[in-house]
Amino acid sequence: MGNILVLIVGIIFLGLLILAVYNVVGRKKKVNNMYTPFDDATQGIKDEEKQNRQ
Repeated sequence: MGNILVLIVGIIFLGLLILAVYNVVGRKKKVNNMYTPFDDATQGIKDEEKQNRQ
């Protein structure tokens, strides 16, 4: 009876571990268009030029 209980707890633990790894690795979303004000500074775009583009 004790061996069955240890087996069930082990299976549940492995399931939770696999679920955690999937949530960290599998659900990563790639963000392609993430704008920051630092982008303008590195490209040398001034505020006046940016307002004219919009």
